[in-house]
Amino acid sequence: MMRIQHMRSRKSLYPITALLVLMLLATTMAGCRNGAATGTVNSTSAGVDGILAAPAGIAASYLTGQKLYLSNPNCLGMPQFLDGTLYTFSNDATYHYIQMTAWEQATGKKLWSVNINDGFYAEPLVSDGKHLFFLNHSTLTCLERTTGATVWKNPASAASPFPFLALSGISMRINTQTHLADRLYVLGEEVRYVYSDSVVEEKGQQGIWIFDAATGKTLGRIDWPALTLSANSGQLLCDGETLYASIPELDGSTSMSAGSKYPAQKSSLVAFDLNTNKMLWKESVDGEAANLVKQGSTLVFIRSAAYADDWLDVWQIGWTSRSAKRLWTR
Repeated sequence: MMRIQHMRSRKSLYPITALLVLMLLATTMAGCRNGAATGTVNSTSAGVDGILAAPAGIAASYLTGQKLYLSNPNCLGMPQFLDGTLYTFSNDATYHYIQMTAWEQATGKKLWSVNINDGFYAEPLVSDGKHLFFLNHSTLTCLERTTGATVWKNPASAASPFPFLALSGISMRINTQTHLADRLYVLGEEVRYVYSDSVVEEKGQQGIWIFDAATGKTLGRIDWPALTLSANSGQLLCDGETLYASIPELDGSTSMSAGSKYPAQKSSLVAFDLNTNKMLWKESVDGEAANLVKQGSTLVFIRSAAYADDWLDVWQIGWTSRSAKRLWTR
């Protein structure tokens, strides 16, 4: 008899538990809605013009039928959003090539899929609205954005006996008449390895390579004679007639890009006139600068330094043609 009463009392807890779960879900959803409205992500984040607005929730999800690469961006490619399209990367059926697939972001519809190369996909995609540009295993490639068809593919610095090593992603210059890219800029160097009793690294030219966006042909180079560069170092940002560059001044042992733990101690923040390829101004900053963003006359980036937290730098540029000044840092 006591056991029967115990079972009845336990059963009576089920509807109470269900009500508590429903109340918890309602409270959580209300909190999500409030978070989306206020733009607050958490107590340690601050929104800047809605950049860090909290997501309202998942609108939809779609099966791809592919095993996508969702990590290790310097190997086989992170998913990327451009112009309302999601681009993903995976192995093809033979595991010999990287398969790049375009999906309509709003519906999850597969638009096209192509094999791009058998090397490592290393650099972010950039688009002028009609074309996609990227570096794959130091080969510069241009695809038609709507179909994925190859427009051109050229090994960078093909005329040199030294293989080309890209040290940054592609930055574009948009033609104001056609509204399409007419120049591509990549920070890089020429390097080759000689194998005998030991591995000897031989370096050629280094600087900012300039390519014709219509053909991929090399048009020239902005030399950087005073600095020692390292793999995956540096950032470029093109704004019409000006190219902004953040380039670490490396000592050979401190760069995260070189495989060690810490970033460079110093970096150069530089602006070039793209009509003449001449330097407009140069400033020195502590640590390595990344994620360059320009809005009006303000340049914003994240700096990382050894034994320190990352911090935000905000600079005023364009107040004179040959200088820049820091507004604040946090």
